[in-house]
Formats: sequence, C-alpha cells, structure tokens
Amino acid sequence: MSKETSSGNKPIASQTPSVPAVQTEDFRSRYANNARFEATVFDLKILFGETDLKTGSEIVQQHTAVTIPWALVKVLIYWLQVNFEVTEATVGKVAIPPTQIPPPPVPLPPELANEPDAQKAQKIVARLREEFIAGL
Repeated sequence: MSKETSSGNKPIASQTPSVPAVQTEDFRSRYANNARFEATVFDLKILFGETDLKTGSEIVQQHTAVTIPWALVKVLIYWLQVNFEVTEATVGKVAIPPTQIPPPPVPLPPELANEPDAQKAQKIVARLREEFIAGL
C-alpha cells in the first residue's frame, strides 16, 4: 500500500488487481465535483462535471461520461466503501456541506402509489438516506 500513484499520491487503500493495467495514449485524469446518473436495465452511465459560477449563478459543466455494467457497479461500491472508510479512519471524518446532503425522497405520484416496485424503490431510497445521515 505504500506504492505511489502516477500523480505522486500515496494510496491509503487500493485494489490489488490480478491483471496488470496500462494507460492508453488518450488517458486523461479529470477533476469532478458533481456526478449524475442515468440507469438502464443493462448498465449505469455516470456523468461527471464541475460546478461553474462564472455566470453568477451555479451551473454544472459536464465533461465526462462513463457507462459501466451493473456487475462492475457492485464491485465499485465495495472498493469505494473500502477507500472511504479507511480514509475516514486514518484522516478523519469527511465533512459534507449542508447543501450537498441528499434531500428526502419525494412522495410517489398517485399513478405509482400502488405499484409494488415503486414502493420498494421508495423504501430503499429512504433507508439509504437515513443510513447516510446517521454516518455524518
């Protein structure tokens, strides 16, 4: 774990892949402070962007989209959680600005109120938000 990354940072926790990784010629490292999601039954598209205040009002300039299959989403959740929890354990709590705290789920519209899948999704979102709030 003391191996330095290409940016010179020492990773706190990282995946130890069994397959070597090489960066292509067009590889780019980008900064993002915003992410939005588009989901299908096959995969998840994550759109990355950066907040821009040049115009006087907040706008997100999206610059990169990455589409990944659900199996990789599940593996990424694990590795993100590993890295996040190790960072908080060794560096301290990560502060979340109040404006970045996810809002409570909105009530289901009347046409979905009796749909079992919509009800399940609503409960999942509420539970995950409660867990998020409890960890602040």
